[in-house]
Amino acid sequence: MPESFVEQAVEVRRAGDALVLALRGELDLYAGLRVGPLTDRALRGHPRRVVVDLTRVTFLDCGGLSLLLRMRGQVTRRGGEFAVHCPEPRLLRILRYVRLDEPLRTVAELPSSG
Repeated sequence: MPESFVEQAVEVRRAGDALVLALRGELDLYAGLRVGPLTDRALRGHPRRVVVDLTRVTFLDCGGLSLLLRMRGQVTRRGGEFAVHCPEPRLLRILRYVRLDEPLRTVAELPSSG
């Protein structure tokens, strides 16, 4: 996989020892179906540490939550670490309301590139 690539609603890049998946737009059932294969491809290399950046996500429903949980499962089943960067208070409230802020392990900052 190249060092970084952008395709549709997913930007994939390396930041130190982490793979950062920056999602954008609406994460609903349709987006989950469209974005899922892209995230699967990014995770194919079995990264040890993955952070999903939700900074540019404008909408999140059960389809998007399902996608996040699926990615988490792919990473943690192989012994990797998974976290979500969610600076948008409205989206963070959703994660907290459905009690996914801890299983998805929210982090305040993205890993640095250096």
